[in-house]
Amino acid sequence: MLDDPEDPEAMDAALKALGGELMSHNTYDNIVHNKANIDYCIDQFSFVSSRIKCIKMMTGNGPFLA
Repeated sequence: MLDDPEDPEAMDAALKALGGELMSHNTYDNIVHNKANIDYCIDQFSFVSSRIKCIKMMTGNGPFLA
């Protein structure tokens, strides 16, 4: 979840996010889900245009946040 678990600022931000202080739980879930989709598209396609098409298909052309 954290890029650097030793960074106290990152840990504090993650705990606030999980606690719902910075965003709703739905928004956090969507960010995590969309990040996984984006990572998949980046791993599968080498051209940016193909990556963008993949990301749009995975997110339903909707917003990244709820």
